[in-house]
Amino acid sequence: MGSLVAFVLLGGIGGKMLWEARSTKHEAERTSDDLYGAKVMFVLAVATSIDAFAVGITLPVLHAPFFLSLATIGITTAILSAAALFAGRRFGALFGKRLDVLGGLVLIGLGVKILVGR
Repeated sequence: MGSLVAFVLLGGIGGKMLWEARSTKHEAERTSDDLYGAKVMFVLAVATSIDAFAVGITLPVLHAPFFLSLATIGITTAILSAAALFAGRRFGALFGKRLDVLGGLVLIGLGVKILVGR
């Protein structure tokens, strides 16, 4: 069931990225509210947390220490998300919508891998 939820969420977000990449709306027309609004940030936060959630469910089976696991997952996710944000801003300026297409395809591919790779 969890793999189906991950597939639907990742596929939906990836599909939305592909749809927006083919949009004719110019980057200058987008406001900061469009890109960094609460709704967009919430969806991205959920998408970022899907993998950590799946790992968190399996950790008790492995008898992993709770607080060490919590700290490790939280800190690692925060650091990698921040690094990806900075890299995305830099490469987004260089590659534009092509990077959106690549990101959308990667998310859909991850969703399929999670669904098939049980």
